[in-house]
Amino acid sequence: MSDQNKDYSTGEPRHHHEFYIEDGNIAIQVQNAIFKVHHYHLAQRSSVLNEIFRTPQYQGCQDGTDAKPLVLSGDTAVGWEALLGSIYGTKNFRPDNLMTDVQLIVLLRVAHKYCMESIEAELLSHFQICKDKTSFFKLLDAARIVGSETLEKKAIGVLIPFKLSLTVGEAIRLGTEAFYEIIMSSNQNTTSSDEICTCGRSLSTYCFPCTKWHRVIRS
Repeated sequence: MSDQNKDYSTGEPRHHHEFYIEDGNIAIQVQNAIFKVHHYHLAQRSSVLNEIFRTPQYQGCQDGTDAKPLVLSGDTAVGWEALLGSIYGTKNFRPDNLMTDVQLIVLLRVAHKYCMESIEAELLSHFQICKDKTSFFKLLDAARIVGSETLEKKAIGVLIPFKLSLTVGEAIRLGTEAFYEIIMSSNQNTTSSDEICTCGRSLSTYCFPCTKWHRVIRS
């Protein structure tokens, strides 16, 4: 199948190139992708999907057959590709060695929407292992997806030392309030130009156990 045919945001509804499993017992349409998988895997992981499968609508006009697939509105095919990849790709779900962070973010959106608590917890744990500015932004994205003010504040806090290296795109991604908070906190905490590296990052270290930045004392 060509890459164009793998773009399920366009075209006619069609079988997914990987997750249309012949012995599956439920057909699901997301955008223009028709997935056919095993009912049990989804019902076991999601109380929301388990409830959907029990509703009269599912049992009637959208019964999950090839002729009448269950249509899930508002989702993306790439999100479901990530979900099904996590289910069928490995025996045990491990974010660290499954996908890129971009794929994990779209998976988190699906997991949160359908109350897949164990998958969501694994993903949030993964995103809290921050090593650089890029991973801090991924944590911010994850916090906003699940609506966690605690994680969002943590992500914003650890981005403070990167004040001078923030790009316009990153500032937009932060949003006005968060960007203002970073700028003001940085101004209050920075006492001299000697505390700023030439790359724009404050000379400090982050302690993950106590989730705080500690200023480096220069001799």
